[in-house]
Amino acid sequence: MQKYFYPRITKFLLGAAIFSTFITVALVVFNYEAMLTHINIVIDHAKYYNPTNNLAQQLSLNDILRRDLIEVVLGFSTSVFFWFAYFVRQDFFDGKSLWEESVGMSVIFASSAFLVCYCSILYDNNKDMDLIINAEKDLNHFKIKRIQISQKVKETPPLFIPTGIYLQSIEFTNSNNCILTAYIWQKYENGFHDSLTRGFLLPEAQEAEITENYRKKVGNTEIIGWTVKATIREVFHFRDYPFDHQNFWLRLWHKDFDKNVILIPDIQAYTDYKPNKLPGIEKFIVLPSWYITHSFFGYKYNSYNTNFGINDYVGLQNFPELYYNVFIQRDFVSVFISDLVPIVMTIAILFIALIVTYKPEETTDDVFKFNVMEIISLVAALIFVVLLAHIELRSRIVTETVVYIEYYYFLTYAAIFCVLGNYLILHKQYNIPFILAKNNYYPKILFLPLLTLFMLLLTIFVFY
Repeated sequence: MQKYFYPRITKFLLGAAIFSTFITVALVVFNYEAMLTHINIVIDHAKYYNPTNNLAQQLSLNDILRRDLIEVVLGFSTSVFFWFAYFVRQDFFDGKSLWEESVGMSVIFASSAFLVCYCSILYDNNKDMDLIINAEKDLNHFKIKRIQISQKVKETPPLFIPTGIYLQSIEFTNSNNCILTAYIWQKYENGFHDSLTRGFLLPEAQEAEITENYRKKVGNTEIIGWTVKATIREVFHFRDYPFDHQNFWLRLWHKDFDKNVILIPDIQAYTDYKPNKLPGIEKFIVLPSWYITHSFFGYKYNSYNTNFGINDYVGLQNFPELYYNVFIQRDFVSVFISDLVPIVMTIAILFIALIVTYKPEETTDDVFKFNVMEIISLVAALIFVVLLAHIELRSRIVTETVVYIEYYYFLTYAAIFCVLGNYLILHKQYNIPFILAKNNYYPKILFLPLLTLFMLLLTIFVFY
């Protein structure tokens, strides 16, 4: 039988290894632009500990480029897997121990899952804003365009109010609410803005304390500053948790929001308005479990199905509203300690329990003899630990979707019951050769590779 299968499997593994290597090289060649962008961002991370200076380049890592990077990673991992299988094939046919091969395949699958997650960490795409103000020229172009639109529809020319923000603190109270403190200022030109009410509104604030802090005149300009403490309610997306990015924004209206008044960012008030320099962010801001990647002003063209009772309301259709955006990325280390350690410890205990499981007649050592109630007690204890950690996770992250890390919990539940089923089959001596052969040898060596393979497949399912 070995003479029949060995050359055929050898040819298959060699062909698959060469083919997967060729596909990987082709993916790298065809996705050269994505790879180059990926390398530049990695360099920027290492050099500045922040995304690239060019926000447009950072946001160009859209879904297509992210998938390109994941395809390259999977092609490389597949080629490594087949080359590894090709070089260790002899051990399988010779009946040697396959533990080294088992560990090697587990490392390949786990590393591939990590690399796919790493591509997701680098991926950062803003789908929220219709227009990003990246520099003074972007703002000037926006102002000219709005004036042209007003002239075209024969509206009153827009009045532009320079508005600035200095964010001092952010505190997330739950999955949707956060409390912020900030300074906000506006500039009004005498002779142009005399008819306007001074001030702004925070339409997404549940509670807001706005206190005027100063009012000064510099030449023909009136500058008014406020201190703000507000509770902002927003929708955050946690599907990729714990590798998620979030865009926290502060939406602003002018008090005379029924008029053609447009708030514009006061770019000249910032010493360096580069998004990676975090304009408008307190230098020593405290944000546990997160770090801020960049901040900027942007616009969304919002429409409403009501005129708020004002007949000549201007902003009914596609009116630009100012948003101050803060992009944050979760710190994976803290999540690993709180959420993944229970899973890792449970898997380790399951693996040890599987290793010391033998047929009843194969061991004379009472230490390795378990009765059914003992193994059920172990399973119940492990399920209880994992279930408590799972419930605690869902209490912190309130979302209707299944988040990425939850699949690890589901996989752990399945592993627990598989180990229980394996023990019952072994104990009752059911006629299943795969499990009974060599004293439960194959389930032991396949436990980690299958577990990490499912980890990889679930990771691809979530992030691809």
